[in-house]
Amino acid sequence: MLLLDSGRHVEAAGLVDEALEVAYPSIALVDLALVLLLLAREGEFAQLDEPIRASPWGMIAEALGRRDTAAALELLADTGARTHEAEVRLLHARELSDAGRHAEAAREAAAAAAFFRGARAERRSREVEILLQTG
Repeated sequence: MLLLDSGRHVEAAGLVDEALEVAYPSIALVDLALVLLLLAREGEFAQLDEPIRASPWGMIAEALGRRDTAAALELLADTGARTHEAEVRLLHARELSDAGRHAEAAREAAAAAAFFRGARAERRSREVEILLQTG
């Protein structure tokens, strides 16, 4: 995600290609799914072997691959992966906002913002604040 944030999309895409070749059941699958989503390549997650997709982290990543951020959030809730949960919550807020569900989007974005502020992730906090302002 750092490469994407710095505008280095070609490099990010190359690393994603490599990651798809060596993926195994771990929290890194969620990172992979988030980057695939941001690159508009989310459908590629389905090419991974079924045992990888069926793992707990794989099920979260597969939900992201279907753009089902609500399901991904439900699955993430019990993992303790708060950073990932905040990132997915932010994606969910954007989807809700795009669908005109602004009150729900504001709640999700506020929850993500609270995490990012607590983690002192100032850049992410500012991004969420902008989302909340532009609604």
